[in-house]
Amino acid sequence: MIIIHRDGWRTVYAHLGSATVAFGDEVRQGQEIGTVGLTAGDGRPSIAFEIRHMRGGQPVAVDPTTLLPR
Repeated sequence: MIIIHRDGWRTVYAHLGSATVAFGDEVRQGQEIGTVGLTAGDGRPSIAFEIRHMRGGQPVAVDPTTLLPR
C-alpha cells in the first residue's frame, strides 16, 4: 500500500494482513491503515515501512529515522 502525501512524499507499507483504507480514501494522522501481516518465509508477524520523496518524477527512498519524531 502506498499513501500519497503533500509535497511529493509517499509512505509505503508491505506485508499488511489487511488494509482498512482503500484507494482514494483520505487518511488522517494516527488513523489505522491496516493490520500487521506475516512474513512469507517463516510466518512471523511483520510489516515493512518506507518513506519516499519524488525527485525529478522518480520516488527516492529516504531514511525514516531522519524524519520521524523520536
